[in-house]
Amino acid sequence: CVFPKGTDESFVAKLHAANKEHSRLSVLQPEGSAFRVAHYAGSVKYQARGFLNKNKAPFSEDLLVLLRTSSEPFVATLFAQEAAAPQAGKRGGRGFRGVVGGYAAELDELLRVIRSSTAHFVRCIKPNVRKAARCFEEPVVMRQLRCGGVLEAVRVFASGFPDRMPIRDFVGTYCSVVAPSKLPPHPPGGPPSQGDAPTAWERGACAAILRAFDVADEATALGHTKVFLGAGVAAHCKAKREARLAGLIAVVQAAARGLLARRSLRRRAALREKEEERERQIAALQAQQEAERAATRGAVGLRRKASFEREASVKRRQQQERAAAAKRTEEATASWAAREAELTKLHTELTRQAGRKQAALAAELAQLTAALRKAEERNAALERAQAEERAAAAAREVELQTAVSHWRDEAALAAQREQQASEMGEARLAQAVEREGEARDEASFFRARFQELALSFARAQDPAPPRSRPPNADGGGFFGAVASLIGGGAKPR
Repeated sequence: CVFPKGTDESFVAKLHAANKEHSRLSVLQPEGSAFRVAHYAGSVKYQARGFLNKNKAPFSEDLLVLLRTSSEPFVATLFAQEAAAPQAGKRGGRGFRGVVGGYAAELDELLRVIRSSTAHFVRCIKPNVRKAARCFEEPVVMRQLRCGGVLEAVRVFASGFPDRMPIRDFVGTYCSVVAPSKLPPHPPGGPPSQGDAPTAWERGACAAILRAFDVADEATALGHTKVFLGAGVAAHCKAKREARLAGLIAVVQAAARGLLARRSLRRRAALREKEEERERQIAALQAQQEAERAATRGAVGLRRKASFEREASVKRRQQQERAAAAKRTEEATASWAAREAELTKLHTELTRQAGRKQAALAAELAQLTAALRKAEERNAALERAQAEERAAAAAREVELQTAVSHWRDEAALAAQREQQASEMGEARLAQAVEREGEARDEASFFRARFQELALSFARAQDPAPPRSRPPNADGGGFFGAVASLIGGGAKPR
């Protein structure tokens, strides 16, 4: 599409004028070149800036000719009818430039830039015909160089002075590798000027450098600002400079390596001294540790000895407690046996003398017998408790034996356990004494009960009032003897 006097704003205005009645189109007045269309998914803003430029690209004439000559009749007929459209477009706008014109303008601009610059071209050489990497075929390469005229150009260039270098740059590059005695003395006026033209000293220094490098006079030439070097002269100068620099670098490297070696030796000597000092400190620490170990072993021996002594004293105390408990047990057993014998004898005498009232008293005697059995069971329980105490004492002995190793290192804990063991022994001894007192109370109770039974039995046999009885009636007879026996009086006659 070609619009000779059209703009983006006029395009939007004409679009709005043609569709102003449509509800889905609206123009944004502040911008002028934008409009909004209400789609089914939402409102979308369109910017019309650049619409006309995008539509000015005409159909290519070459492509139009190609399509008109197509072998397809439909395609040829279709484009044959539109053949005159591009021509009409060319007549319509004098300022219009198509694709071909734009390409020509760009090409002219490129040629102008190339003419105004110094062009350098790179010639590409194929190393082989197989396009293989790192594979060079000499005949293929030489044929390309010969056909391209590269060899002839190099030969022509080498026949004259192929290398050219500013005199100031040449002197600055190579004067550092030539002895100062071979160079002309510096002028008293100070450093050389910084302009393009070299000074007389720089020209003399350049000639002296070339003589020092053994370069023939016909192989070089001095111009106004540059020195011209024949074939191979530049490579020869570079080789001389590199050889001189290699020697100087070797000297610098030797000095640097010597300095580094001396520093390394000093560092190693310092490290060796530090290691020796550390070894001496370690030896002193080891001696101190040995002394501390010896002192610790002596203290441990003393603690062990004290622990053994405490264990021996605990064992002696336990043995004494066991002996005292056994003695008290034997005494209690003997007293119970004597009382049981007395009771048996009393039971026999009562059985012989009871007569008719034996049945009435048999129940009471059975109760007494049951009480005696309970007393025996309590005595047996007391013996079992004593046996358990002995077993507990034996277990404590085993525990004490197994805890010797711990008591050796923990003297305070051993003393505490010793105190606990003594307190437990005293508590159990107090319990045994308490049980013995309970047994004695029960015996006194049985004695008082037998006395009451004997008195009641005596009253049952003698119904006379106490006043008509003789004074010694209570003390005579079998029941008096029993009462005196139970009460602890004289033996019966």
